[in-house]
Amino acid sequence: MSLDARNMTQGGQVIKYMVAMFMQIDNIVAFWVIIATVMVFFPPSPSKSLSRR
Repeated sequence: MSLDARNMTQGGQVIKYMVAMFMQIDNIVAFWVIIATVMVFFPPSPSKSLSRR
């Protein structure tokens, strides 16, 4: 393992990029999990929305 400043800088940039990509995917997955959870536990009621009263 080299402790050259150039290698350390490039390694830091790669780690930062990997973390940013992980967070982006994590946010997308969390969004859809929340949407699915809301739809399962609070489904829309078609009888109320279709009634004319």
